[in-house]
Amino acid sequence: MNVVDVTTATRIGLIWSEAPFDGGDPVIDFRLWYDEGSNGANFVVLVESLTQPQYTLENVVTGSTYQFKLQASNLYGHSPFSQVVSILAAQKPEVPIVPTTSFADGQVTISWTPPNNGGSEITLYSVIIL
Repeated sequence: MNVVDVTTATRIGLIWSEAPFDGGDPVIDFRLWYDEGSNGANFVVLVESLTQPQYTLENVVTGSTYQFKLQASNLYGHSPFSQVVSILAAQKPEVPIVPTTSFADGQVTISWTPPNNGGSEITLYSVIIL
């Protein structure tokens, strides 16, 4: 499954390409499985009978990792599972509020309030002094 991930604060969009070999009969539909946060230990069918190679999962929890796998179906049954794809429901962090500065004992201190992290830990801040 080649997946394009379009993640927003509340949804994950999945788009995949069909396998290069259909088993000798055209693909009829897809079955999408998912697991929310149990590291692949609890996959359940999310949706069956998808006739288009795309799906949007609504109401995701920001900061949660979702795992997906897929099966294609033709007249003879379901394919083996695709590889598992993991997607973190997160976005870029918001813009920080303008920092404040203070000067004491010959040192300048720059302070700011961390912005909303978009569902993933902020690991780096860049401070540019002009």
